[in-house]
Amino acid sequence: MAPMASKKDDPTLSFGTVSRVTGLSPDVLRAWERRYEAVVPMRTPGGTRRYTPSQVQRLRLLKNAVDAGHRIGDIVQLSDDALSECVVATRAPRRDSLAAALEIASRLDAPALWELLCRELDRLGPADFVRDVTLPLLQDVGDRWATGSITIAGEHLVTATLRTLLGSWLQDHPGDASVRPLLFSTPPGETHEISSLAAAVFARASGATVVYLGPDLPSEELASAARTSRAQAVVLGIAHLPVQTARVAVERLGAQLPSDAELWVGGARTQQLASDRVTWIRDFDDLKTRVMGQQADDG
Repeated sequence: MAPMASKKDDPTLSFGTVSRVTGLSPDVLRAWERRYEAVVPMRTPGGTRRYTPSQVQRLRLLKNAVDAGHRIGDIVQLSDDALSECVVATRAPRRDSLAAALEIASRLDAPALWELLCRELDRLGPADFVRDVTLPLLQDVGDRWATGSITIAGEHLVTATLRTLLGSWLQDHPGDASVRPLLFSTPPGETHEISSLAAAVFARASGATVVYLGPDLPSEELASAARTSRAQAVVLGIAHLPVQTARVAVERLGAQLPSDAELWVGGARTQQLASDRVTWIRDFDDLKTRVMGQQADDG
């Protein structure tokens, strides 16, 4: 028997929202529950299905594995980690693009790097591009810089190219101005912005209206921007800021934000910043789930 939903449970999503978020049709979603117990949703007192974020994440993993050629009956009992491994091979060709980008960056061929990344953005679409190219490329560049196999100039070329490309995409794809936006930035002292910019692109591709403010903004400025734009949430990306420094900045911002604006944080070690006022965004899938939840609430 499915557990009953209550106000004490984690935020949940409706059947229709989960269908849209995961890409599973209502018929498939019902069949997976009925035949395989892929997930067991909670039920409201009226019998309506409600899904937790972890259940939505599992449904996405199952769909990705099925899309990669696996049979649902063969994989439905696998753990989430095992399901992730099932789809790794489908992303292997993208590693070739990453290797090519690193080679081009090492010889500082800016036009070739721009052409390659534009082609990958067009081929994959913005959501997969930031997930499967942007973030892995940044990781690879950082690793190579640490070992001396790419110069600082090469690293700067990659980040500058990505900043221009992702920023241009956002400018070319404005959201609905009548919808309360998500504001993306980084807290004071956090100058590494590409992950935050990538998250803004992913959120926009997921249907959110987005305002990207750039990095390293004082709390007062972010709070003022939230009031001016009537933001649904301020989303802070944290890459290298020490946890205690980040905590002070996040708590200060949380105290200054309008009561109807949420505060989301994502990035390295940000789980430690979660509180009643601060929502931890685990990864891009979690971000998409919350974006869709906001849209459902607005609707």
